[in-house]
Formats: sequence, structure tokens, C-alpha cells
Amino acid sequence: MTYEQLMVKLFQFSSPTYYKWSKHEKRPIFDFLSYAFSKNDIEEWLSTSKISKFELLKEHELTQQYAANYYLNIFLQRIGSIGDINHEIFADLYFNVLVNSKNSIQEQTVFKPFSIQKSALLYLSQNDINYKALEYEVIPKFEAGIEMLDEFECYTNQFVLSCILQEFDPLVQVLKKDNRLDEKEKVEGYLHALLFHIYKHHTNRTREEKREILAQIILYVYESLSKKYIPSEDPVINKTEMSLDILLRKDITLIEKEYENIIKAIEEYQ
Repeated sequence: MTYEQLMVKLFQFSSPTYYKWSKHEKRPIFDFLSYAFSKNDIEEWLSTSKISKFELLKEHELTQQYAANYYLNIFLQRIGSIGDINHEIFADLYFNVLVNSKNSIQEQTVFKPFSIQKSALLYLSQNDINYKALEYEVIPKFEAGIEMLDEFECYTNQFVLSCILQEFDPLVQVLKKDNRLDEKEKVEGYLHALLFHIYKHHTNRTREEKREILAQIILYVYESLSKKYIPSEDPVINKTEMSLDILLRKDITLIEKEYENIIKAIEEYQ
């Protein structure tokens, strides 16, 4: 079929009408169709009521949703949250590994399968990091975090790789679109995205300083914009000792709404 014949069949009008609308009146629908769909796409739709590239996109989105859900629940089920103050040493390692991996991957000339646990162990070795468990820790939290990374199967490791290379946008897109996610999952997801940006843009600061930067920015957003948040009702907050997941949970809807502005504030923080 010619393109004109396809349009006639698609819109169920005559050839003169097509010529009038597209050539004389220059209706924007034809520019849109030409921009968004190839001739083969339209032929496939008229024959099968489907377009292959969109079916593949749906499958990709489902895979991303699966991997994102699995990723979030590994953290929530195994350690509670990456933002818990009790896991700050492991969180410091984890996000340093992610940022270091981003830099390493960009320098690669040969593709290598990505493994977050292997990357973490390599980072520990290269930086001569040794962790000594605290006396009161029955199960050392740092070791528990390292062991947790072993649960990242191929889909999850690939998802983490996508997040590293795209600055956690794949996870944020799932957070915005997947209505099945509960508050804890959303809090955990946005926390991972925000901490990645903190570690990426403030590499030379201590872990305490990085936590405080995020806490200061979030508190400023709450104090400026949140009707739910009344600072005078809160106890004095030590920003370096606060569990960040608890802080985000105060108004995760606002965090989601202001996400881009928070990222901008992280980038511009001096």
C-alpha cells in the first residue's frame, strides 16, 4: 500500500479528503503520525491491531518493574532501609561503589557483566577497607549488607547497572508509574536515587556530611512547602544521627513532587 492508501484505510475517508486535509489544510495529525510511526508500523497495526516495537516496550517496562520491586524489597526485607542510621557505614560503602562503578564502566573498552557484590568486594580490596563489628552487634550490620548483595540475580544486577548509567532514572520512573508500590517502597526508592546524587556530586565529603546535606535539603523543603510538617512540633534534630528513611516518610508525596528540585539543590549545594 502507498502511504495515502494507508491513511484512507486508517481514517476511513476518501482520497480527496486526505489530500485536502494533509496538503491544503496541513492538519497536524499527519505530521504527528509521520513523526511517531513508520509506514510499516501503520501497516502492522491495520493488519494485527498491534505494533511490535510497542509490545517490546511493554515487555521492557514489565521487566523494569519486576527488577525494581525485587531490588527495593531486598533492602526492606534484609536490612530495613538503606537510610537507617544503623546501616550508615554499609550505605556509605554501597553508594561509593555505585559511583565508582559508573566511572569504571564509562572507561571500559570491553563489555563485562556487572555484579554489585563483586564490585563491592573489589572496592573494599582496592581501598584497603576493613570493618570491625561493634561489640554489641549480634549480627554485624556491615557483613549483613555485603551478604545481602549476593541476592542480586541477573535481572537485578542489570537493573542496577541501568540505574548507575542513567543516574537512577529507571528506578524513579517505576516509582512514578507503578501504583502497586506502598509508602515504604517509595521512600526506599527515592532515598536510593537521592543518595546516589549526593555521593556523585559530593565525593570529597565525609559520610556524615553527605547525610547532613540531604537532611538539610529535605528539611528545607518540608519547612517551605509541606502543610503536614510543623518544625516546632519536632524534637531538635541531629542531622547526622537521623534515619533518613524516617525523614522522607514525613511527606513522601511532597518528595516525589519536588524530586527534580531536590536534585537541583543537591547539585548546587556549596
